[in-house]
Amino acid sequence: RDAASSITGLVGGMNLSDEYAPVAEGGQGWHDVQIEIRGPEVSDLVTLFAETWEQEEDDPLFPKGLPHRPAALPHGVPVAAIGSNRRKKRKEISQAYLHALLNAQRRVWITNAYFVPSLRFHRAIRHAAARGVDVRILAPVKTDVRPIYYASRALFDGLLRRGIRIFEFQGSVLHSKTNVIEGEWSSVGSYNLDHLSILHNLEVTAIVLDKAFGARMEELFEADFAVSKEVNLQEWR
Repeated sequence: RDAASSITGLVGGMNLSDEYAPVAEGGQGWHDVQIEIRGPEVSDLVTLFAETWEQEEDDPLFPKGLPHRPAALPHGVPVAAIGSNRRKKRKEISQAYLHALLNAQRRVWITNAYFVPSLRFHRAIRHAAARGVDVRILAPVKTDVRPIYYASRALFDGLLRRGIRIFEFQGSVLHSKTNVIEGEWSSVGSYNLDHLSILHNLEVTAIVLDKAFGARMEELFEADFAVSKEVNLQEWR
């Protein structure tokens, strides 16, 4: 579109799939999170989309050049959209997560549909808990990838022993991939904490630095914790 300022970007874990429809409408009511972005960062999403399109189709999506970068909104908040369509950018998302984790002093709350983190990420959350950080992980009970269910649970004992709190979501299939750290650093996207996302899959994540947005994210987490069962170490064993 020529009017770049009117372009809106949507970033999250949601698929265009019948499973997301409400149960009353014949779907499975999958639980996921998506955010809407306007302003300058939309240009980076457009560029990411166009580059990926051209890699797959060998056909320019914008023959006359990309739309102009929209102006910043007067009451906007800092946001960065990071994609993994290029090999040199493959680690940018994980590096952003790790930087936030290593600097956390109070809270680290994580929701991830496929929680099988890398050794570096696993070590970072353990070290955060050792510093007294309130580390919580929200994991699914219902999943569309059963092997991941067992792989993630192989980690539970070690995490629980180090004071990390784990909640199992009791609702529908949990597919969201969100984080909120210190109530100010938040991420919403398609990036899973597994090796497929780290090494192979095309992913995009939006990172938002804003206390008001972080507070809203924590409200969503609290609502999900309320319909989850916290895993007790002795019961788990």
